[in-house]
Amino acid sequence: MSATAVEFAARDGYRLAGTLYRPKAPNRRAVLFQAATGVKQEFYGKFAEYLSGRGFAALTFDYRGIGRSRPASLRGFKARMRDWAEKDIAGALDHLGRASQGAR
Repeated sequence: MSATAVEFAARDGYRLAGTLYRPKAPNRRAVLFQAATGVKQEFYGKFAEYLSGRGFAALTFDYRGIGRSRPASLRGFKARMRDWAEKDIAGALDHLGRASQGAR
């Protein structure tokens, strides 16, 4: 299993930070971790490692404005939960699909 820090685009181009967990023996399955409100991706790291050790590709990520996807300053930064759902999660799914080479 390997864990690699990644950056990818949300559907509107906003840059998001994540961690991709690649299994040594892939089972052609992939898991996207969608964090609870305001929870950083590191909270899910151990579970992602566990799944990766069992053949699953896994991606954890921070929504815009959170953790490693946060801009230097939040002054004037606008993000809605709707952005997380429609743009960030969709971009994460796109990235995971490419990175896991079509795993289900």
